[in-house]
Amino acid sequence: MDGRWTHQRSFPNSMADTRNNTGRWLITEEVYVDLAITCFFDGILDDCDNGVTLRQYISRRLHCDDMRVTKKLRRNKVLAGRRVIETNYNRRHFVRKRKHVTQADLEVVTSMKLAYLAFEAAFREQKKPWRGYVLPTSTYLSHAASRVAIPALLNDLTIVPRRPSLRYSVDTSPH
Repeated sequence: MDGRWTHQRSFPNSMADTRNNTGRWLITEEVYVDLAITCFFDGILDDCDNGVTLRQYISRRLHCDDMRVTKKLRRNKVLAGRRVIETNYNRRHFVRKRKHVTQADLEVVTSMKLAYLAFEAAFREQKKPWRGYVLPTSTYLSHAASRVAIPALLNDLTIVPRRPSLRYSVDTSPH
């Protein structure tokens, strides 16, 4: 076994799992990972099986190599401008919460899913069309924000507007 997560469960997202996310971390990635860590340790993730490590879960969701996550979650690093990594989180295993899930738990999971949509939109915007990525025809964030209002997340999250392209025209109006 080469150390990669070989679990067959499919994740409910629209991006292909090609592990092509490399380089600098986006702000939206850090926000998502911060919320994912909270949900992971609270045992309230609905798309993670028992026994999966935090590093495996995050690398799978961010479509990146495990080592990229390991480097980011090292001790004494700052994540999303506020969380200081105090211990090695990479090898912790997921254990589903056995007791009743509260409304606060649901709000944290909803915030995490909204942060993932923000990451996915920013990731797609970052990729160049000639690398084989199709730019979205509508903004995922505008649809997610209209469905669920999470003021704390939306106030902290800054989305860089897309640059106009002479070669590719993209319809940004909501459908």
